Amino acid sequence: MGLVEELSSPNTSERWQAVLALGDTRDPAASEYLLPSLADEDIFIRMVTARVLGDLGSPRGIPALIDALDDGEAAVREAAYVALCSLTKRDFPFDPSTDDPSERARRVKVWREWWEKEKARYLEG
Repeated sequence: MGLVEELSSPNTSERWQAVLALGDTRDPAASEYLLPSLADEDIFIRMVTARVLGDLGSPRGIPALIDALDDGEAAVREAAYVALCSLTKRDFPFDPSTDDPSERARRVKVWREWWEKEKARYLEG
């Protein structure tokens, strides 16, 4: 449980290392503990968390990654998009670098609608 506790550390480096270490476990169950890190104050922790969630392959991370498509930082949006494409084997058009919030909202809506239709299949399988 030490790694999980370090995800809440006031020390950015400790949080970063905990995300990486949980990813190194290759255990999809670790995804549950990582989800809050997608909202970390540190951009780099949010980016690495998205990447690790994609690598772990747990569909439980999909809703949080869809939410991360609307992150204020383009680099986080890109990491979330890449992870989503990896997890879902879908590639809905999305430009993580756009600064147009209405365009981003339209694209995120496509992902949300898809997830509402498909989540039972992903979460049961």
